[in-house]
Amino acid sequence: MFMKEYVITSFMVLSLSMQLPLYAQQYLPIFEDGKRWVIKWQAVDIVEMQTYEILGDTIINGHSYCIFDGVLLREDDKVYMWDKNHKQDVILYDFDLKEGDTFYDIGEDRLKVVCVDTIEVGGIYRKRIAFTSEWYIDFFKDSYGNEYNGKDPHYWNVCWVEGIGSNNKPTNYTDWFVEGPRHTVQQCYFNDECIFTYDDFFTKPVSGITNPISLPSGKDAIIYDLQGRKGTMPQKNGLYIKNGKKFIAR
Repeated sequence: MFMKEYVITSFMVLSLSMQLPLYAQQYLPIFEDGKRWVIKWQAVDIVEMQTYEILGDTIINGHSYCIFDGVLLREDDKVYMWDKNHKQDVILYDFDLKEGDTFYDIGEDRLKVVCVDTIEVGGIYRKRIAFTSEWYIDFFKDSYGNEYNGKDPHYWNVCWVEGIGSNNKPTNYTDWFVEGPRHTVQQCYFNDECIFTYDDFFTKPVSGITNPISLPSGKDAIIYDLQGRKGTMPQKNGLYIKNGKKFIAR
């Protein structure tokens, strides 16, 4: 009986794992030596192509910061920007945000997370977070009823991609709010290889694993790892199967 159950479970696990791409389980840093971004700066009919990359590093309060675009940044599982006026860090990127979260306040307007998913570009799976301003959401709901769809890129004001940054430019995601010059990422290079382009921000999400879900709980939450072993204590960021469905432990 045990052998039969193991064979069936192993077959189920193998079948599911063959159907799925591997999800990028570890945080992909944005600011790395060797990366550079080509940014289009546009004001009316004037267009300039600008290049940004890390220009050095420094230490503040025992923390290492890179120098990028005239500001100081440090990164672990989030990106922090040093506020020299208030002598403290402010969060520039947080990839733990979930749908419905509000991140950035600009006066009476706020950016709300409307989509969290995963895209694949060049064989690398990256988490994507899209934002729409609350004013924009209310406008479309009032004007078009139920036609507003936060999953539709046409309604996004800002888009983040893990390892790449904002579609505006890595240190600026407020261009959507102001009149005047605009920045848009055209390409991102790593060691002179183009790894991402502007169009890639709006790639269709991968099928299968898109949003990592929380750990199952309760005594009846029986899961299997990809080797077919039964257990109830999954490890964070591990890939598991429960009730015939795959999930990433968070």
